[in-house]
Amino acid sequence: MTTVTTTHHHRPRRMVALVALASTLALAVAALGQSRQIPAPPQSTAIVLHRGTIHPVSGDVIADGYIVFD
Repeated sequence: MTTVTTTHHHRPRRMVALVALASTLALAVAALGQSRQIPAPPQSTAIVLHRGTIHPVSGDVIADGYIVFD
């Protein structure tokens, strides 16, 4: 009797292709699931944040200060 041994050389390629396809689909689904931000309307009046501690990039900390957004 003759014994025939077959090896499957295509399995690693198939697995790589399957992982690549699954990754691509996962990224596509994640991208489609993102919601678009709707910007707020322009502010009509000034906004003041007051009585807070301000930590400027340069300079000392300002205690009990205020910030105005025009």
